[in-house]
Parts: sequence; C-alpha cells; structure tokens
Amino acid sequence: MSDSDYPDNQPEFKKGSHGSDEDIRNEYFNDPKFRQSLRKKRKRVLFGLFSVLSISAFSLFGFLFFLIYLSFTLPSLEQLENPKPQLATEVYSADGVLLTKFFLKNRTLIKFQDIAPSVTHALLATEDIDFYNHWGFNTERSITRKLRELITSVLIERTYTKNEILSLYLNTVYFGQGAYGIEAASWTYFSKPAKELLVQESALLIGLLKSPTHYDPITKEKESLERRNLILNLMQKQGYITFPQKDSALATPIALQFTPVTDAGIAPYFTEYIRQQLEREAQKENFNIYEDGLIVQTTLDTRMQAHAENAIKKQLTFLQNEFNKTFSWHWANAELRNTLLKETSFFKARLESGKTETEVFNFILKRKKLTDSLLKEKLVVQSSFIAIDPETGHIKAWVGGKDFSKYKFDRVSLAKRQPGSTFKPFVYLTALNEGVPPNFMLLNQPLAIKTEQKMWIPKNSDEGDQGGETTLRDALKRSLNNVTIRLSMNYAQPSKIEKLAKAAGIETPLTLDLAMALGASVVSPLELATSYATFANNGTYIKPTAIVSIRDRFENEITSYSQHPQNRIDPAVNFILLSMLRDVIDDGTGREIRSTYNFKYDAAGKTGTTQGQADAWFAGCTPQLAAVAWCGFDDNRIKFTSMYYGQGSKAALPIWAMFMKDTYNDQSIGLKPTFFKRPTNGIYKIFISKKSNNPTIPGIEDGFFEYFTSKMVEKDNDLSSYLEKVLQQTNSSSIPNIKPFLEQSSGNKRDAAF
Repeated sequence: MSDSDYPDNQPEFKKGSHGSDEDIRNEYFNDPKFRQSLRKKRKRVLFGLFSVLSISAFSLFGFLFFLIYLSFTLPSLEQLENPKPQLATEVYSADGVLLTKFFLKNRTLIKFQDIAPSVTHALLATEDIDFYNHWGFNTERSITRKLRELITSVLIERTYTKNEILSLYLNTVYFGQGAYGIEAASWTYFSKPAKELLVQESALLIGLLKSPTHYDPITKEKESLERRNLILNLMQKQGYITFPQKDSALATPIALQFTPVTDAGIAPYFTEYIRQQLEREAQKENFNIYEDGLIVQTTLDTRMQAHAENAIKKQLTFLQNEFNKTFSWHWANAELRNTLLKETSFFKARLESGKTETEVFNFILKRKKLTDSLLKEKLVVQSSFIAIDPETGHIKAWVGGKDFSKYKFDRVSLAKRQPGSTFKPFVYLTALNEGVPPNFMLLNQPLAIKTEQKMWIPKNSDEGDQGGETTLRDALKRSLNNVTIRLSMNYAQPSKIEKLAKAAGIETPLTLDLAMALGASVVSPLELATSYATFANNGTYIKPTAIVSIRDRFENEITSYSQHPQNRIDPAVNFILLSMLRDVIDDGTGREIRSTYNFKYDAAGKTGTTQGQADAWFAGCTPQLAAVAWCGFDDNRIKFTSMYYGQGSKAALPIWAMFMKDTYNDQSIGLKPTFFKRPTNGIYKIFISKKSNNPTIPGIEDGFFEYFTSKMVEKDNDLSSYLEKVLQQTNSSSIPNIKPFLEQSSGNKRDAAF
C-alpha cells in the first residue's frame, strides 16, 4: 500500500450512507472497490475545483486582455497631453482680417476663455448637468463605450482641468456644414468669433451636436428652431439663464450670416497665390498647410482690396455694356467666329460622330442661342489690378479677374500680355541713363523700317499728332510712337532697354527688336507694377512680398520674410523719368486722373493700348503706392471695338484713378499726401527757354525748369557753358564738382519738391 492509500493522507471522511466513521474506515481498508470509487470521486472534485479556478483565471486574463486591447484603441498619454487634431491654416490680412482658411477639416483651436459662457452652459444643460461632479463626460451608454470612457477619463482628468476638457471637446466636435469645432461653427453660421455668440446662437449650435443634418438651420429651419428652444428651456431650468432671458431668446427668430465651407473668402486670387507659395514652403519647412493649423500673416490691406474691387466692378459694367452695344459677328468677324467655333468641344464632338465641317457649321449657325452659348465666354470683358507699397514691396491689393468662382485663371501673375505704351518709360529711362537730356529733340514723323517679313511703318495712335521736332519730355507725355522708335534706333538700343527693364523688375524674356520699344514683348501686371514701384522708390528695387510670417498653432514663428532693397537705377536718372511721367498725368494722356477723377496728389504714370485695342493698361505710382490696371479679353483675338472706350485712358485709367482717390480719401487707411523726393546729389534744375531750348535766366524769356544729370551736362556744350558761369559765382573749379544750382522757387509746393 502506498502512502497515498493511508487515511492520514486522505481528506477527512464524513458520515454518509456507509455508516459511521469507523465503518467507513474499515470498509476503506478492506474493500478495494470502495477505495477506487473514492479515488474517482476525489478526482472529480479536484477537476471541478481546477475547472472553476481555470475559468476564473481565464476570465480574469480575458478581461485584462480586453482592457489592454481597449488601451491600444485609446489615445496615449502623450497624445492626451499634446493633442494634434487636423487644424485649418488661417490667412490674415495686414489689417487683421481673416482672409481665408486652407483645410481638410475646417477646425480652429481656441482657448476656453475665448468661448462664450453661453456655449458651455447650453452644452452642460443639454448633455451633462453633473459634469463638474464626476469623472469623464456622461454621454453614450454602451458597456464598451463606458469602459473606454472610464479609462480615458482617468487619463484625461489627470492631465486636464474640467474647463480644459470642455474646451477640447468643443474644439473637436462636428457642427455640420463642414465646421469642426465651435470657432469654425461660429464663423460658418454667424460670421463672428465664438466669444461673441449670443445665448440663442449658442443654443442653436449646441443643438446641432445631436444631429448636424436633422437640425441643420440652413435646410431644416423648423427642426433647428424647435431644438434651439428646447435647449433654451433646459438652460433656464438649470439656472444658467433667467426667465426674462429665456423669453427674449425664444422670441428671437433664427438670424444666420451663413458662410459655406466652399466660400473663397476675401481676395481669392491673392489667397490662391498665397496657397501656392505655402505649398512650396511646406517642402522646405516640413509642415502641412491643410492640417497643422498655421497662422499666415500677409501684406494685403482689405480696405484697399475693397476699393480695387469696387473700381473694377464699376468699370467692367461700363466696358461690357459698351462692347455689347457695338460688337457683332458680322462679315468682318465671321472668319474669327468660325475659328472659335471649331475650337469648342461641341464642334469637335460632332466631327468625331462623323459629321462634316459644313454640316456642323450649318447645324450651329442656324441656332442663334447655341452659337451665342458656345461663344459667350469669349466675349466677357476681364480686368486685373495690383497695388504695391514701393518702400516695402508689400502687395496691398490684388484682383486677378472678374469673378474667381467662375474664372480661376489669375491675370495678375499668370497672364502675359503686350504692355503697349506702359513699356515706353524703359526706353526713355535708357536714353536718360545714356546722357540724353529730357529736352533733347527728335523728329516726330513716320519712318519705314525694313524687317525680314515686310516693311514696318510705325505710327502714332493719333496720326494727326505729328510733325516737326519734339522733346523727349513732350513725346512721352503725348505717347508718340514716332519719336520713341527714333529714340530706340539711335540712343536706346534694345539690349540696354532690356537691362534696365530687368533691373526694375521685368522678369519675362523680352524680344530684342525695335517693336519692343512700343511694348510688343509680353509681361505680367505683377512685373509691371514691380517696375513702377522701383520708379516710385527712387530707383531701388524690392521684390514684391505677399507673406510677412508663418507661425505654428502655438504662435511660434516658423519663418518670416523680409526683402533686401537693391539700388538698381541711378536715383537722378530715375527722378527725371518720374518728372516726365508726372507730366503724363498732369497734362498728357493720363490727364483725366486730374480733370475727371479729381485726384490731386502727386502721381506719375503711363497709359497703354495695344494694336487693335486688344489690351488697355494704366500703370502709375504715387510716393506710397504703385499700381497697374489691365482690361481686355482672355482670348486676345477678341478686341474692344473702338478707341472711344477701349484705349488705356478710357478703359484702364478709371480703375487706377478710382482706386487711388478712394484709398487716399479713406481715413481709416491714413495715407498722408506726400511728394516724390528729388535726390540731393547729381541732379540740376535749370531754366530752359521755350524758344531756343537752351538755358536762360528766369523772368527774361518764356521758359520752364528742366532737370539734368551731371552726365547730361558734361555732354552738352550749352549746358556746360551755362553752368561754367555758375561755377564762377560758386568758386567751383570743375563740372564734376559743381554745386547743385539753386533754382528760384516757383511758389508751387509740389514743384518745389521736384
């Protein structure tokens, strides 16, 4: 018998059906079958106990595993302490206005103190009145949810205060219409920040959380109103608002200022330009413009932008009406009409279906409405405008077309068009830089120029405006093509013009021929405005700037942008050119700026009209703003029908003039009138006789003050002789050291500034 068979090693035996303990003990020692049955019973008991313990252990491990599994589906402690929701990038103007957002989810994080108290009151009254008295946030009731919530709430409340939890919740939940978070919702539905929400507005937004679709105030106004009023009653019941406040809010109808998520915002052509720049910067700075919640500070001034848009809207209405009244697809335009029709997808599809060109033309032309619809967009007058601060290079206004929602193509930065006579200042600048004085005279007569293709005979826009010799100053003022071509042929070669044009800001490659002098090479409005900003900035070039800084969502600066001024044009030469362009506005092709639009401040500029009135321009500057306006058609085969309204002085100049006048009259902008400053060195102001075009004494002969550089004086014997007399009076010894001639004041403050 083994040790395991002895009674001392067995469980205690109790009385049972087998009799007394004594009987059982005897039977155990004397009956093998009885012992075998006891062993089986013991095994069953041990197996049952083991099974219970195993199941319990398995259940415990299973529950622990389930908790571990849940923990993997919950945010980590690091994520709780540093949440990274998808945040919209916000783009702001120089005057602090939100221009637009770039996002995958329209969400903006704000602090608890930036949320109106009525928002949290409405939330708590509706969802969880005991929020401040328990762990977590009392919402969904499922077991899994409650377990997840329990774990998360412990982690969250170890990390955040109750107010921070509310802020995190309100910053992340979906309010419908593409708005994530209370700040985005407030702007989407009411066009205001969340801190300015009224009680009834807060109740409406919180009402959306139950079902953004069912209670959408845009599509389900009745349901939204009922839900809002229910929440207002709950707020009063919980003591968040008084009875009078509730009654007042209940009596208030829903008043939305809805901005759809698809809204392009303010200055959409400009902000699209910003977005493209940010895309390039994202690769260098390793950020995501659609998720990282960047804060982008731009240079645009929304007040100037509004003035530019208003001017364009008003002028385009006039131009479109004039064009519509005078344009028709008559015999002269029939060939163009047919060419344009051939380019349409409708025409091509009919050809692919097996029709001949004649059959397709007959089908289209017999249906006027169809013809008009196919060609409609070709006949839309377009415009663009840009304004730059010359001193900083900051872009202040940018209009890339008539309507961004319909026409996405940006005509400020992308359109390359012939600038016409707005390019002529580069020709005259080149001549001045070579030492040719502004009173130099050239013959104002047509000339024939032999080219490889034909004999080219450039003419003035007004063919009656010719004859005799004309000074460079007068030729630029009157925009004389004859004089400009002669000047380029003899004193301002195309290669030298190109060099100074690039120095001023023209980046597009130019065609180096005489036609370039009349603006035959294409440029963009952005380039042209940059160049005129260089003129306004005393010949100092500054690359145009659209972005000032980029910050992350914690307002840490990622990068900032500052441009370095580059002195590219002799200030004395540049100043003389400005004085000539000032004459264009005072008494030349741009005189309507003074006479019609009554803009009295110091300004310089140039009109431009290309062949056949395809493009109308005005480019100009004040000491504080350089701006360019363009009008025309996207397809340059379509042209304005007459010079009456289609030349630069009639089509584009009014936009520039209205913008400048409204901007300077806008007291909130605060531009103070000032004058172009004359350089202190290297320039002379000398009185010139109108009769002889030579220096004379003021008061003896009829004449005018003209400006000259030292180089011009050295090359002109009459000027040299005249200034030699001044040398004797100033005890100077040689021309390079001549002291600036002190002219007599004309009594005109603006002239004195020159």
